[in-house]
Amino acid sequence: MVKAVGAKLDVKEKVEWLLGRLAAIRPPNMSEADWCRAAHVSGQTFQDMRRKGSEPGVFKVDRLARAAGLSIGELIDGQGAGSFSVPSDDVLAEILKAFAPALSAAQVTEASIQAVAQELGVVLQTVGSNDEYERSPERLQGLLDRALVVIERSQRDKSQSG
Repeated sequence: MVKAVGAKLDVKEKVEWLLGRLAAIRPPNMSEADWCRAAHVSGQTFQDMRRKGSEPGVFKVDRLARAAGLSIGELIDGQGAGSFSVPSDDVLAEILKAFAPALSAAQVTEASIQAVAQELGVVLQTVGSNDEYERSPERLQGLLDRALVVIERSQRDKSQSG
């Protein structure tokens, strides 16, 4: 029984890593839904990965990678995200301001910290690998808004299940 629990945690960590990689290679001109359509993958794929920790399967991951112009090997090896650069101080300040309410004293639990850390990682990876976010405050705000919705859902789901 202990092995099954350990294995499940290992899968969840790998799914979280995969979500970060996929976020880093998502074509900048495509929404997640558009990308799924282009890859002939269900739009539910990302929701299942985020909410349930479901493995998408190698064929879905391969189709998403190919729709982004990469092979599955390049996705896994960390290629294709372009060069990573640390966002400017102004952009980092905007990111931190957006995430601050999610870490207010009234909400701080281990689960909320984990949810914020995961989404912060995705945002930093996305912004650091695509300089369009430096030039477009609206695009950055859209990314932050989506990340905060994911955090809010995660916190709500964990509070309802716990």
